[in-house]
Amino acid sequence: MIETLLRAFGAERSRSRGAGTYMTDYRLYCLDGKGKIGTGEWVEATGDAEAIMLVRAKKLSVRCELWDHTRLVATIEPFTSLNTSPGPNRTALAR
Repeated sequence: MIETLLRAFGAERSRSRGAGTYMTDYRLYCLDGKGKIGTGEWVEATGDAEAIMLVRAKKLSVRCELWDHTRLVATIEPFTSLNTSPGPNRTALAR
C-alpha cells in the first residue's frame, strides 16, 4: 500500500540494472497554457543529464517540468525548430 502511495505522489524509484548501473524514474509533467499539469509520464534514466536529453529528444510543443521525487530537475521549454526558412533541400509552401 505504501509503495502505491509513493508512486502516486511521484516518489523516486531507483533500482539496479546489473553491472552496478542504477536507474531512476523521473516524473515528467507537461503543462497547459495556464501552467497547470496537463499530462504526466515516467522517464527512466541513469542521471539528470540523460533524463533531460531524453525529454528534449521528444521535441514536445509545450513547456514541461522534470522532477526527481520532490526536486525540480529542469524546466524544458517547448521545442522550436532553429531553421524555419527553406534551404536548398526544402521547398517553400507559399511564395
